[in-house]
Amino acid sequence: MTKSMVAIEFWKFPGISNCDMYCACLIRHDYKKPIIIPLFNENEFNNIKSSSFYSSCSLYNLIWGKLEQYINQNDNIFFSTIGILNNIGLESLIDDNGNIASDKWTLYRVSSTREILNKNSKYIPYSSSVFYGWINYNSKNTKTIGPSLE
Repeated sequence: MTKSMVAIEFWKFPGISNCDMYCACLIRHDYKKPIIIPLFNENEFNNIKSSSFYSSCSLYNLIWGKLEQYINQNDNIFFSTIGILNNIGLESLIDDNGNIASDKWTLYRVSSTREILNKNSKYIPYSSSVFYGWINYNSKNTKTIGPSLE
């Protein structure tokens, strides 16, 4: 790992009253051992309305707010989620000042933080992208638009 790399593996484990607890295992190049940071329990998460995930700082404070003290401005953060965090765009959460997490740090979502050890992996920020919406896979229309792959 380089000086600007941070690996964060989110974990969950059974808590009291059938309420899962979430924490982050954070690794930096200069740490002798990983740091385990308690984040929240599922009840705290469920108390936040999903409609406000990306418009208020509530969810940001449960996650990135507790990790900020370990992360520098120009860090490249490789993170792997679990459980309910798999369905959240952690990159798009906003802080108390309205700053988006992906504007503060370079974030890479990986299936496992062990991926950063793969020497063949190259993580290059995208300069452009294409989005497709309203795709109807059940359409009776079989007309091909563009070059055929046959």
